[in-house]
This record gives sequence, C-alpha cells and structure tokens, in this order.
Amino acid sequence: MGQNTKILIIVLATLVIGFIIYLFSRQSTDFETESWYESYAPTDKGPYGTYVFKELLDTNGIFESFIQIDSKLEDQLIDNEDENDIYFFIGKEHFITETAFEELLYFVSSGNTAFISAEVLPDHVLDFFFLEMNKAYEYNKDSSQTFKLRSYPFSSNSYNFKFIHNNQSISKRWKYLQKNNIEYQTSSPKTLGNNSQGQINFIEIPYDEGSFFLHTSPYQFTNIAMFRYDGFTYAEDLIHHFPYGKIQWDIYNLTYHYENSNSENTNTHKRSVFQFIFQHTTLIWAFILLAITALLYAFFNGKRRQNIVVATELKQNSSLNYIETVSSLYLQERKHNKLVKLQKQSFIAFIANHYYIRSHKIDDKFIASVSLKSGIDSTKITAIFSELETLANQIEVSDQELIDLQQKIEHFYKTCK
Repeated sequence: MGQNTKILIIVLATLVIGFIIYLFSRQSTDFETESWYESYAPTDKGPYGTYVFKELLDTNGIFESFIQIDSKLEDQLIDNEDENDIYFFIGKEHFITETAFEELLYFVSSGNTAFISAEVLPDHVLDFFFLEMNKAYEYNKDSSQTFKLRSYPFSSNSYNFKFIHNNQSISKRWKYLQKNNIEYQTSSPKTLGNNSQGQINFIEIPYDEGSFFLHTSPYQFTNIAMFRYDGFTYAEDLIHHFPYGKIQWDIYNLTYHYENSNSENTNTHKRSVFQFIFQHTTLIWAFILLAITALLYAFFNGKRRQNIVVATELKQNSSLNYIETVSSLYLQERKHNKLVKLQKQSFIAFIANHYYIRSHKIDDKFIASVSLKSGIDSTKITAIFSELETLANQIEVSDQELIDLQQKIEHFYKTCK
C-alpha cells in the first residue's frame, strides 16, 4: 500500500469521525462525561458507587477480610460456627426473594448480624418487620439533611449531606422509619440514628440471638458523599455499632433476577444487547465510533507478523492507595489529629495482616504477642501506641510531632520480622 493511499484513508476516517461527533453534539445537548447511575456496587468508582466505603472496611482493622455474595443467598451465605458473620447490603432497592429472606432470618437467629441500607424493601420484608407495611416510612423532601448518631461517643456529632446529581444539588425524598409501626419479634428495637428533626434513619432490631440493622439512606455511603460531605466520618462512626466479625457483602440482590424456570416465559422479559443500544441515541453513536475504530485497526494491523506482547500489569495494593489518598486530604487541611487516627488504624491493620493478632484492646498481652512475633522490643511498641493515643486526643498536633511518630512507625516496619 502506497504512502499516499494511507494518508488518504486517514484523512477520510478523520472526516467521518468528525462528522459523527458533530451530529452527536447537535442531537444530544445533555452529554455527560461520567455515569450518574446509582449502582451502589463496591467495585464502582463513580459518584454512586461504594468503592471508597469498601476500602474503608478493608483498612480500618475492625473487620476480618470480607467476601462478596454474587449468587443466590441460600447458596452462598455462610454461617461460620462460633464466629459472628455480618450480612451486608447497600443499594437503592433490595431485591431479596422470600426464600433468600427466610435463609437470612435463620442466619441472624443463629447469632449473626445483618446490615441493610436500602430505600426500597420488598413486601415480604416489610410485612415481617412492620405492623402496617404501607405505613413503614415517612418522607422529608429537601436537597440536604443533617444526621446524628445516638450512641456515645458519637451523640454530639452532626453529619451534613447534600444530594448531588449531574454535579448539581437537587431536591430528594429522604426516607425515614416509623418506629411505632415496627413489630416486636423478640425485644424492642433500638434507635441508633436520626436527622436533626428526630426522624429515624438507622435502627437495630434484635432477633433471637442476632440483630438486624436497618438503614434508609444508602446515599450516605456513596463515593460522592464520602468525599464531598461528612460521609467518611459518618461511615467510620457508624460501623462501630457492628460487632467484630467477617462481612459478607451482597451484590447479587442489587438487581432483580427472574426465578421463572420456563425458558419461553423468561425470554419475554429479556432484551438483547443490541435492542438496548438502539433505544439510546448516545449508545448508537458510541457503537458506530467503536465499529469504525475496529475496522481501521484491523485494516492497518492486518499484516502484522508478530503478536503484540502485552505488558503484565503489576498488582497494586489498593488499600495503601486509599490510605495515601485520605492521608493527603487530612495533611492538606492540616487535620493532623485525624491523620494520627488513620495511622493508628493502618498500624493495627498491619499487625493483624502480618502476625494474625487482633484485639479491640491494646493491653500488655497484646503488646507481648506483637513483640514476640515481630522481634521488636515491647517498650518500643508500647511507646508507639502511647504516642498514637496521646496525639489522637490532642486538638492540635504539630508537624514535628507527626514526623517523630512517623519515624517510629517506619522504624518498626523496616526492622520487624
């Protein structure tokens, strides 16, 4: 193929692509550069994903490493003997079936915990928890809300949120529970959180040997709420209400799954990928651009004699990236005391991951165990925890105090076994 022919093809392709973009810009005045779909998926880094909250659970040292439930609850929910397991769900709507909910009831009654944060629950769940399921909720329509937690030491804190969509603050229907309508199965429910008007959004319902934690505002755990408003602090304080255990995060029931085994009936509810694409103008043009790009790639690389050797992507520690991100935010805002608290959580998590030593209390027994396994003198370990505790409780922490603390922790990391 001659050089002039190649240039002509490139020019024509550029003109076609430019024309398509021109048509696209004329027909679509509401093009967006990021998705505002409310997925609530722990793998989604978009505005309404829960990736940041998942990383918080991964790095705070309170919970064991968690698993994701990506199939039917009755097939994958695990009840580990003599251990507290935590069923975890965050989503716009909870699509749990009656069979799966019965499995969850047995799971909780055996001494485990269930946390459900959803705006919409299925009728069989509402019927179980509420005397009148059509009066389960009350609403407050506004663009912002202030929330509180009832438990000490968080009762004096206020957490402010605004609902953001397409980078604009808009009005939203915030849902709240009617406590007097909750049916008492074993003992009275306990209110754990509400807004500034006293409307309840977070409640614990004991059930046999375990407990259900119901929460009505999953938006508070989204990425945009965690970073733009008080979501990070709110989530960090809220998870202290759960007992220590292993989290099993349900992503399967974020979407509806048809249970009809009859293939003919099932197919009537499904749409092909192309049917979905050709119902949306933006996706049509994206598909055309993709097709043209694929044809150009095949044309210019059809005579390649050797396959491209793809570079192996190095595995990255996402937990450390998360800690660095949050640390930089605190450092920029000179919130050194919060940075110290994050260092403490990271240090405890390091000990738990490397030496399998977990404890809610930093006592002599814990220090001795760490010293034995790490090979570091117990007095140095005691000094680190003592300084972490002291600086975390100080209102103001100087740069030099922060540097001295970091040097001690770095020395531990470099000299431990």
